[in-house]
Amino acid sequence: YMSGVMAKRACEGAGKRLCSQAEWTAACRGERGAAFPYGPSYAEGGCNVFREAHPAVVLYGDASKNHLDPRLNLAEGSNGPLLRRTGATPSCRSSWGQDGVYDMVGNLDEWVESESGAFQGGFYARSTREGCDARITVHPPQYLDYSLGVRCCQ
Repeated sequence: YMSGVMAKRACEGAGKRLCSQAEWTAACRGERGAAFPYGPSYAEGGCNVFREAHPAVVLYGDASKNHLDPRLNLAEGSNGPLLRRTGATPSCRSSWGQDGVYDMVGNLDEWVESESGAFQGGFYARSTREGCDARITVHPPQYLDYSLGVRCCQ
């Protein structure tokens, strides 16, 4: 439930900034430069994306309704909670030596720096197999809904 405007302010408030598309993609690909955090090609269930249900369908029977309902990210599909706790999908980890970054593909889309608005990663109910290259540019920075979050860069 974070707009691009709110995301930018949150990062600034933390003494950081929104990541550029290049920074975000590099972090997602990890030190191996893979197309997905876990490797070179799509693996079903590798990250929390392309799930079996859309939360608005679960609650309302229609994916286009009530995208500001706070219950959407609490919805469950046949395989459990649609939105998972960070790190709950261990295979969705971009490796950097002993360190790693979890859930850059799936879970929530993440705002990146763009005057016209852009987010990356693919949220849990999006039907995408684009991995670290998944990018949406059709919403202005003022837009928000249940599928949006942010990571900050320094």
